[in-house]
Amino acid sequence: AQCGSCTVHVDGKAVRSCVTPLSSLNASQKVVTLEGLGSPSKPHPVQRAFIEEQAAQCGYCINGMIMESAAFLSNNKKPTDAQIRQAL
Repeated sequence: AQCGSCTVHVDGKAVRSCVTPLSSLNASQKVVTLEGLGSPSKPHPVQRAFIEEQAAQCGYCINGMIMESAAFLSNNKKPTDAQIRQAL
């Protein structure tokens, strides 16, 4: 659960799927993966920002960075620099 590459959203909250057994969730909870966050024709705003700013990370961690950022920004519309650093 250190690298974050397996990050998914469970009811809008970023969680590490490698340490979250599916059996711990109930049928009403919504799970969203990076692929479900947006689409090639209509990427999520965070995906679009990463593409536009060429904010590539390594091939492992970019998934976690995007998913963590999207969950964080959905709950904090105007974060401070310190809050962003803490979240990521």
